[in-house]
Amino acid sequence: MIKIVLTFADSGLLETLTSQGHANRTNDLLNEACAGVSILLRTVARLFSHADGLSVVGSADEPGQLLLSVTDVSDGCLDWYRGAVDLLLLGLRDLAEEYPDSIKIESKLRKR
Repeated sequence: MIKIVLTFADSGLLETLTSQGHANRTNDLLNEACAGVSILLRTVARLFSHADGLSVVGSADEPGQLLLSVTDVSDGCLDWYRGAVDLLLLGLRDLAEEYPDSIKIESKLRKR
């Protein structure tokens, strides 16, 4: 099971994304759910890390693990960032709907 946790600020902006685990494997090969999540999260992490106006910190210390923290979003980048996060959420929700036994998504507000 892949567990993805998205933490949002009071403003509605995504602050952190964590992903841990693998989808069920068949014949020692990663399945479509795992591949879909991996590609989507890796692409978003690379997109955010190269975007002007975003400050991000991330790690992927082991296969099946990702931590991404967005520490700053400039005013000029807000609309772009919101759109990118919307795309990410739509993709993750579609994958979770298609593979409900392999992907769990949790969204929460930052604890103060």
